[in-house]
Amino acid sequence: MFYLDEEQRDLRAPAWQISALRIMVLAGLLLLLGIGLHSGYSAWQLGAYHVIYIIAGFYLVLVVASILARRQFRLSRLLLTGAIIAAGFVTQLFIPDFAIAKLGALFLYSLPMVALLTWGKKATLAAMLFNLLPFAYLVHNQPLPALLQIQQTLPSSHLYLQGLLFIFFNICLPLGMMRMLRALDWHNGSQQKLNKQLKLSMQLYRDLFDNDAHPALILRDDSAVRYNKAMRSWLKEHDVLASKLLKELHLPKDDCTQEARLLGTPKGQRLVSLTKSRMAHRHYHLLLLDDQTEASQLKLQLAGERVQNRRLRWHDISTGMLNETGIEHWLNRKPRAAVALMQLCNGPSLRLRFGKDISNQALARLASQVKTLLPRGAVVGRIAHNTLIFAHPNLTLAALTDRLTRIEHQLPHRFEVQDQSLVLERHWHLAEHPGLMPDGHHLGSLASYLCSHPLVPGQVRQLDLKALANQDSQQRLLDALRKAIQSDDQLYLEYQPQCDVSGRIIAAEALLRWHHPELGLVSPADFIPLAEQGGIISQLSRWVVQRACEQIREWQAQGITLRLSINLSVLDLVDDLFIRWLLDYCQQQQLNQGQLELEITETALADPEQTSKALKQLSDAGFPLAIDDFGTGQSSLARLNSLDASLIKIDRDFLKEVPGRDRSENMLKAIIELCRATGAEPLVEGVETQQQLDWLLQHNCRLFQGFHLYKPMPPRTLALLVRELDSKRS
Repeated sequence: MFYLDEEQRDLRAPAWQISALRIMVLAGLLLLLGIGLHSGYSAWQLGAYHVIYIIAGFYLVLVVASILARRQFRLSRLLLTGAIIAAGFVTQLFIPDFAIAKLGALFLYSLPMVALLTWGKKATLAAMLFNLLPFAYLVHNQPLPALLQIQQTLPSSHLYLQGLLFIFFNICLPLGMMRMLRALDWHNGSQQKLNKQLKLSMQLYRDLFDNDAHPALILRDDSAVRYNKAMRSWLKEHDVLASKLLKELHLPKDDCTQEARLLGTPKGQRLVSLTKSRMAHRHYHLLLLDDQTEASQLKLQLAGERVQNRRLRWHDISTGMLNETGIEHWLNRKPRAAVALMQLCNGPSLRLRFGKDISNQALARLASQVKTLLPRGAVVGRIAHNTLIFAHPNLTLAALTDRLTRIEHQLPHRFEVQDQSLVLERHWHLAEHPGLMPDGHHLGSLASYLCSHPLVPGQVRQLDLKALANQDSQQRLLDALRKAIQSDDQLYLEYQPQCDVSGRIIAAEALLRWHHPELGLVSPADFIPLAEQGGIISQLSRWVVQRACEQIREWQAQGITLRLSINLSVLDLVDDLFIRWLLDYCQQQQLNQGQLELEITETALADPEQTSKALKQLSDAGFPLAIDDFGTGQSSLARLNSLDASLIKIDRDFLKEVPGRDRSENMLKAIIELCRATGAEPLVEGVETQQQLDWLLQHNCRLFQGFHLYKPMPPRTLALLVRELDSKRS
């Protein structure tokens, strides 16, 4: 009976009408149920079966009206209204007692209220007119003709009709009115909330309109009715009246968006664009004004600055010629071109002697003369301090070479600039575009590469791009080596045993290996010199020292005592920071220096002034020193004698023709004796055959290293080999 919030949103009927209908239908059902239970038996005994039929019919009608109250409200209210009218007439037809029957006519007086609650105003007026019939009937005070000839009246008929009047006029109609009033209160509250929201929205839109940065006004029939702050400010700033503005704009009646146009104001011309659009009310339009004057001026200024910046970006400020960026842009737009790079051989000395201004003027004058001697269509640029570039899209490389050869002889040897005489020595490199710049190169790097090579004044030659590509390859390999040192997963050490006459392994040489992820194994003969040239040999040597010391500690933990020898570069010996680090690191690791032997190439002994201090520091610290590749360097015998080396490794080249060649045998015997004369033990490298080993044993050589004995091997393999030999010996 009581409606829910979602029922208030039902569009088929107001919820309070459904509630009022349910109240009246439910009250009728309860009354009919009571009458049926109270009078049914009496009617049966009296044979008044029509009473049972009437009660059952009304009950069925009200049940259907109750079921259809929500989904079929119109049909439900029609059934209720019909039941009320039928009830009034049934009392007149089936109750012979006129005094009681008049109560049924009075019941019809409830019809206007029921119509007001369930139908509306028009139905209420119709019900009021309809009630003139029962009113006339009651005023006439005469019963209707006894059409059905029924003379029996149930004993409680008076009670039933009085209960019907009581329930409808005292319960149903008041509750229905309460539902209607409650609905009115709810709708009134909702309307107030809606009005508040509308008022807030209107204020919000008004604030948005007033505070919009774009000048705007609202028009009604082409007359301004409201301005925002931006429009008032614009009108005041430019001393313009709104009426005069609208007159000069000549706005069309329909919506429009006009392109920017000039508008005359007392303070000058303004570039404005207009947008006129219809608002919700058909008589109102919104006019937006966009003043583009400052923006247009700024665009023009930016366009000029872009032109200037392009010139600065593409031209050399000192000479006015195209710079590196400008020349590259020109080349990228040409399918082919013959190119000449002119190197000023004495450019640095000229700048130092005459200053950059005079040198730049001389260079510009030289470029101008060369360009005039080339066919029309040539371009000239400056890509470095001392490098000019000339390019022609229609000449072949051979034609350009021929012309520049003649031009080089035609150009004057001296150039006069500000009373100064400058000799400009020129070297020419020629190449073709495309192909001038290998991948990863630009003209600046090309100029730097050319400056790093010897220049011959007056020479005209083709550019050697293979050498440049090789330099790129070396640089890429150097970069990869830097990453390998940091990554710790590409570099590793292998160990080649050193044996005595008994076959016992007395030491092992640590050999650095590099497994490149793309190139595979890279030879030490390739990357060690590269590391020295690239300035990272110290980092590489530190890596080797750290891994060798770690291996020594690991073997000690396994009960293996073995001396390791590592190679040091001559650059390591002249690096005080590296020597200091080596001494400090070995001390921190609590490593017995006698277990780490340092191999020094004989070449490192050629410059005693650079290496003597470092070698003495290492020797005093207890490191065993070994001379590697003996016989291939340039050291003097005096220098060899002064060095406290414990081991001298004779280079494999002296063993290649031994045995079999007398001269080689005599030389090797002399070298072995010479080594012993210095107090050092000789070790012969490169033992690859049994014949070589037998010869060495016959000539009292006690230490050997080579593939015939053992190849370089991983540390685990060497540890297993040492254990195996020790177990056999024991």
